[in-house]
Amino acid sequence: MKFFQKYKIELLCLLLASFFPLALLRIYNAIMKGWIFFSGELACLFPFAHKLHSYNPSLYKSLLLDLNRDSPRYLMESTQWFYGPIHHLWLFPLTYFAPSVSWFFNPLLVFYLVLIFLLLFLLYRSLFDTRNIVLLLAFMTIALGSMQMSENLVQRNVELLEVSLIIIAYLCIKNNKHMLGGGILGLAAMAKFLPFLFVPYLLVKRKTKAVVGFLIVFICIAVLGQLVLGWENNELFTSWQKLHRFGAPLTALGGQPYIVPISHLRGSFYTFILSFFASIDMSSYIPIVTYKINDFIFPNILFFILSGIIFFSSFYLFYKKKNGDLFFEFSIVGLLMLLLSPRTNPHYYIFSLFAFLSVFKFLVSSKYKLSSSSFTFIGGLFFLLLLLMGHLIPFSVYEIIFPLENAAFHYFSTYSIFGMGAFLLWCLMMYLGHKLDRV
Repeated sequence: MKFFQKYKIELLCLLLASFFPLALLRIYNAIMKGWIFFSGELACLFPFAHKLHSYNPSLYKSLLLDLNRDSPRYLMESTQWFYGPIHHLWLFPLTYFAPSVSWFFNPLLVFYLVLIFLLLFLLYRSLFDTRNIVLLLAFMTIALGSMQMSENLVQRNVELLEVSLIIIAYLCIKNNKHMLGGGILGLAAMAKFLPFLFVPYLLVKRKTKAVVGFLIVFICIAVLGQLVLGWENNELFTSWQKLHRFGAPLTALGGQPYIVPISHLRGSFYTFILSFFASIDMSSYIPIVTYKINDFIFPNILFFILSGIIFFSSFYLFYKKKNGDLFFEFSIVGLLMLLLSPRTNPHYYIFSLFAFLSVFKFLVSSKYKLSSSSFTFIGGLFFLLLLLMGHLIPFSVYEIIFPLENAAFHYFSTYSIFGMGAFLLWCLMMYLGHKLDRV
């Protein structure tokens, strides 16, 4: 026991670092698959697909032939677009010069790899003022050894850009470049809209310059989006029905219908709640979901109540801690982006990375004198959440250990284990936030 008390931090880092080769293997497999895999949401939402024939006919032809999907063919004749305009605008130079699909996707993969490794190293230097190699390997294991990181790299999802921009914004604000940091958060919010949650955070923390920077970038991108894409063509705003498809709770208080359905393709905190009101048959590749209720007003209102508690509890913590740890608070906002959205895909959970790194920082920091029992409890829950959220161990291993009737990834998605894990991680962060008050 004395040995554990004396070397508990070293043992934790050593345990995590032992998974580093597996993290590198996951990244390697993602690179190899990504180099020949041109699909995912970027393929379905190929930027300026309907205009390619006018300025890049070779890429237009390659898109039609190489992807061999119905969605791009539909988009060739459609002016509609969705997500934020940055999703389309920042890739315009590549769509202009790339002669083929592979020449579009592969440089993007290389760009993301270089960017992610560089930013993670800078983030490590910002959070830890030590050159301990085992600590660095443990940090990189958490950052790189997740299903979310691999999936985002394979599909080149725009969440990688958002995560990168949030890291850059954190580094800017930490170094008192508030307006620049706020502007970069504005870019992230205009890639997909979840990072808009940083606006109320910045307001509560009275970071006025950051809010100004955010608004300037938001207005500029909104105007540019109108000029180039036309907001009237954004699919999210063309009809109430399409808004509902993306999880906007427009009629949920009336009880019909559910906000978003349970699916093996995605799982949110909302669908985790909804799964208690359904029977799920996992014996087929696409699970058969039978809802036990016809009126969904109770699970819908329960989600709204819990979302309100999560939101106001988090912002009360932000308000109370006038000089709180910036990265810790960024991490909580990252979890709010996941928990408050009824519709989240598994690769969205890359935003939980910040919270995992915050907990890790808390565990290894020498200024927090944790007893052996407290360290064991927090460290044990930390490891459990890593496993639940797809870190460290590939899902194929779960299929060997547990007698699952379907693929472990589909099992986790259908039952929204990611959503449950994000909620438990938020609870742990709130517990640590109150514990920091006593240090």
